[in-house]
Amino acid sequence: MKKLNVWTLLILISTLWASITVGQDTSRVYLSTNDVVQSGENFILDVNLENPVAIRGVEFYLTPVPNTVTFQEPETTERTDGFMLADTVYNGTTLRILLSDFGGADILPGDGPILRLEYQVGTSAQGEISMNFSNVLVVGPEAVAYPSVSENLILDVYTSIESGPSLMPDQFNLLTNYPNPFNPGTRIQLTLEEPQSGKVSIHNLLGQEIFNVATRNYAAGQIEMYWDGKNIQGLDVPSGIYICQFLGQQVQLKQALILSR
Repeated sequence: MKKLNVWTLLILISTLWASITVGQDTSRVYLSTNDVVQSGENFILDVNLENPVAIRGVEFYLTPVPNTVTFQEPETTERTDGFMLADTVYNGTTLRILLSDFGGADILPGDGPILRLEYQVGTSAQGEISMNFSNVLVVGPEAVAYPSVSENLILDVYTSIESGPSLMPDQFNLLTNYPNPFNPGTRIQLTLEEPQSGKVSIHNLLGQEIFNVATRNYAAGQIEMYWDGKNIQGLDVPSGIYICQFLGQQVQLKQALILSR
């Protein structure tokens, strides 16, 4: 990865803006992560590009709300190996990225990560963090700017076991899942001291529910459930980190599950 002087790239971008013509193909810039976002820990945020045509460069601003994460460093990917990269942080919050190649190389049509951003989560961070795009510019060969859409990402900050503010001490414990990592299935244990109504569900890191056990009444004692690594449609889900959530009448608990096929 070659570092590019920020002022050189600013001149380039200014030139591109002055000569923009709008293309017919729309590219999509979106975020994803395979990491559990945990207070006090680092995580990697992938910047992905779905582009139907060749792309010469990308510029964007990225702002976390609330500002409870700190940008560490960027890294190019296989799709952008050898590209020149400039990063600037404004007011300790907003990250500006300029990614391009002056040697004539393009990001070939496809879908996948073009950049990996490392962030550190504050020790007091909790709840949700929204990573918000602005001023996204996707430029093709010959200084042609193509229409693009960008998708923000909401991250949940976890501890290994997280409870809501209404937690009744020692009433619930989402103990663990075994094995972890697992393939193809894992057993999830929940200890309940009193009978309660609740729902168990499994989500991907985008917050999408992929599997659930309908709300039901659970007897007191240790409850064991088995998840076979399939979604609601009965299809195998890919390797990755998933979040098992127990939502009871007065408590919410979460546990990270690691599927490694």
